[in-house]
Amino acid sequence: MAIIIDKEKKRREIAFSSRELLLELGIRNITISEISKAAGVGKGTIYEYFSGKEDIVFEIISVVMDEHKSKIKEIAQSTLHIKEKIRAFLISPFISKDSQKELKIYREFIAISLTSNIESMNEFIKECRTQIAQMLKDMLAEHVQKGDILKESLEFSECILFFIKGLIVEENILNIDAKEQIDIFVDNWFGIISKERKC
Repeated sequence: MAIIIDKEKKRREIAFSSRELLLELGIRNITISEISKAAGVGKGTIYEYFSGKEDIVFEIISVVMDEHKSKIKEIAQSTLHIKEKIRAFLISPFISKDSQKELKIYREFIAISLTSNIESMNEFIKECRTQIAQMLKDMLAEHVQKGDILKESLEFSECILFFIKGLIVEENILNIDAKEQIDIFVDNWFGIISKERKC
């Protein structure tokens, strides 16, 4: 009897086993040979599941993004005050054990996307952004409905996303403390949208 292999599961397994390698080497430097070695499969097997290096990189980054989305979901479902949820949402990319390596890969991915104009990369970035934006909007909407924040705060969701993307991109360039900038942003933003603010 033939063994049935779940192709999507196998793709994920290969991507997951190659994650550390990608974090160490970066997108431009990782090779199919190194990926196959890290995954414990032959190069031929890699090509059964992926069209090339870029396809594997997409899958690895997809795994990392899924983990990030799970963290955001946990934050949204927590009993934290909305101000602390926003702070946790913004700080989440900076606090994992591999955050600096992950952010470096993300920056490299964005740079390649901007300079190469690869449509599949651009679509992937848009899709991830859309999903995270919706999670943020849902979180804000829940607290508007509870009466914790003003309904106008929903209009700030795009600003919040632009802020975090800018912080991720410029953190190293400007040598700034991301956590400190997040605290300043959240305190000022919450002062605007809080129902508890003083008139």
